[in-house]
Amino acid sequence: MEFYSNSKVLPLDMLLDGLVEKFNPENAKGLDITYKFMFEGYDPIYLEVKNQTAKLLPKSEIPEKVDTTLITTHETWHKISFNQLSGEDAIMNGLITCEGNFRNFASMPKIFDKEI
Repeated sequence: MEFYSNSKVLPLDMLLDGLVEKFNPENAKGLDITYKFMFEGYDPIYLEVKNQTAKLLPKSEIPEKVDTTLITTHETWHKISFNQLSGEDAIMNGLITCEGNFRNFASMPKIFDKEI
C-alpha cells in the first residue's frame, strides 16, 4: 500500500497502519516496547513491538505497561510519516513530547524502515 500526500493530511488510522506496514522485524530482535501515542483531540493509541512483530492494540485494550509515550498533533505525525520533518527536529522544536524511555523513540526510524 502506498501512502503519499502533499497537500492533505491523511487520516490518523491510515498513518499508523502505514507505520506498522513499514515494521522491519530484523531490526526489532529482542525488543519488547509498548508505545502510547497521544494525539491532540484523539483517544490514546497503543502500539506494541514484541517477538519481532508490531501491532496496534484494539481501543478496548489498555496495556499494563507503557514504555514510551509520544505526545503530538495529527499534523505533525503526518509530516514525520512523509519525511517532511524528522523526529529529532520535532523534539527540538517542541512539536513532540516524549515521556518514558527516549531511546525507544530514537530507535523508531530503524525499527520502522522497511520499504513498502
